[in-house]
Order: sequence, then C-alpha cells, then structure tokens
Amino acid sequence: SFKYLDAIGIWATASRYGYVFNGWFFSSDCKQDEQFTSGKAGFDNFADQAVTLYAKWVAEEFDVVFNANQGNPSADVTVALTYNSSNSEIPTGYSRIGYTFAGWATAGAETSYNFDGAVASANIVNDLYAKAEYENGRKTLTLYAQWTPNTYTVNYKNNDGSATFSTVTVTFDATPIYAVTPEQTLIGYNFA
Repeated sequence: SFKYLDAIGIWATASRYGYVFNGWFFSSDCKQDEQFTSGKAGFDNFADQAVTLYAKWVAEEFDVVFNANQGNPSADVTVALTYNSSNSEIPTGYSRIGYTFAGWATAGAETSYNFDGAVASANIVNDLYAKAEYENGRKTLTLYAQWTPNTYTVNYKNNDGSATFSTVTVTFDATPIYAVTPEQTLIGYNFA
C-alpha cells in the first residue's frame, strides 16, 4: 500500500515499450468514467482501503516516409503506422525507366523490406518502429525505394537485317559494350 504522496513519483515513471501511458484507472478495462483523477480527491472513495490502479496504454503512432529514390511518383509519401498493428496503406505502383522495383530499404540499404502489396504485418511494423527515431516529438523513419537495373539482349545485325554478327547483354545505365568485328564491312561503306 502507498500513501498518496508516496505514489506520485512512481506514477510519473510508468513506461512500456511501443506504448504511450494514458492514465491510471480503477478497473482493468480502463473505462473513461473510472479514470483516477490526480490529487487526493481520487482516493476519497477509498478511505482506509487497499486500492489497485491499472495503467492504460495506447499503442504509439509513428511515421514512415516512403522516398521514391529517383522513381515515380517522385513526391515523398508519409504513412502513419501504429506499433503492434498491421497496416494496409503502404504505397505501391512506383516505377523508374530502365529499372525494376525491388522493395524498400533504410538509408544505406542496411535493412530491406518487401511488403505484401500494400500490407505491412504487425511484425514488420514493430521492426520499423524499432528503427524509427524521434523528430520533433514523433518517431519517424524514411524508407527508400530500391531499384534493380534491367538487362537487355542486344543483337547486332547487318544493316539489311540479313545476319546477326554479335549478341551482347547490356545493363541499363551501364557503359554499353559494342561488339565490332571484321565482318562488319559493306563494300563501298565505312563502319561508323
């Protein structure tokens, strides 16, 4: 049992990972009309009785910013997530010319995330929460789109298309490899 003044310091330190403290209540279901009011008046109905107070916890919301990382649409999208809850509002439909979307990652691609379409499971949300940091009083994490450059097969043919003299595989945005062979001649012309 605690005396009223002895309990003040203990109540001020209540904490739970991923949750925000939302007051003390006289019942475990934490109904609003049963909330303990601060001050001695909260104990007036319990003179000389043992009192059990229950902490109310609300899962913390935090923001995840989705950065297209040179893709389209280019504007950042911010989604509010709640600790220990799944979310079905993860942005989809990103594209980038010459690249295939390969998921999301934290800065430096330290941790990658592949969501199930627009859905983030509670486990993934909790992992994102753990990586988020407080900015202006609210946890925030930025994820960056990851892109894999497309590869293409290039067939080099005679100008009339009658014969393929070389085939190479090239990667988008990489230095192209031109296959020049002695067979690339046409009487009366210079290869350019």
